[in-house]
Amino acid sequence: MNVGADDFKRLYSSMSDEGLRSLIREELTDTARECYDEELARRGLNPEPAVSKGSTPTGSQEDEELVLVDTFVFPDDAKLARALLESAEIPNYLENEHTLSANWTWTNALGGLRLMVPAKFLEDAREVLKSSISESDLSAQAEAASESESAPDQSDDKTTL
Repeated sequence: MNVGADDFKRLYSSMSDEGLRSLIREELTDTARECYDEELARRGLNPEPAVSKGSTPTGSQEDEELVLVDTFVFPDDAKLARALLESAEIPNYLENEHTLSANWTWTNALGGLRLMVPAKFLEDAREVLKSSISESDLSAQAEAASESESAPDQSDDKTTL
């Protein structure tokens, strides 16, 4: 699939101001970036940095090199992995998130959704993403939960006459 300047211009012109500003300019290809800048100028908009929870490292980690942990084709898989890293308090950034949410058909052309972490968190992030619950463990947890819900409450064993 060959994506050209006309495709980018058509896409950007169809987006809302907020949607257009939510794109991360640095993630765009050179052609896409030129079209993006033209559309912003045409509308008289200034780009606003797109920041969302967990999307960029904060504090002293801003200058640290980001490295690739994993690549995803499907947004749900990427969001699950991102949530796992956030629950482990590992800062992360999902490259191409905004661009591919605007046009998912470009997934293969842009290399998918790339989950990035600061280099010092790479091994921890791999461990978090590698660990998973087996089907048998999941079944056992579900069974234990259903047994605890169906068990009679022993605290009210008093019989009234």
